[in-house]
Amino acid sequence: MRILDRLRKAEKQGVEAARHGMERARINWDEAESRMRRKMRIHPASAQRTSEPAPMGTAQSGSMAPPESQTSSTRGERPTPIVSVHGKDVAPDSLKNPAA
Repeated sequence: MRILDRLRKAEKQGVEAARHGMERARINWDEAESRMRRKMRIHPASAQRTSEPAPMGTAQSGSMAPPESQTSSTRGERPTPIVSVHGKDVAPDSLKNPAA
């Protein structure tokens, strides 16, 4: 019986070691994934602090808004839509009914 007990004990230790190794590998994988995601993130607030200040009337780097001087809302007119047919732009004056 002594040999059988040793075999069972060795088998139990092997299973526990394998589980421990798999858990450690999973944790390391999660940490590596987290580090990669952190490096790929875009931090616009920190980018604006490190960059030079933009001159007045121009858009900040990382800003999606157009510059103040070029917005059509300040001029009071609506922007004209770009119309294309089969991938080619159509001139606005060639349209019969621009509202349609």
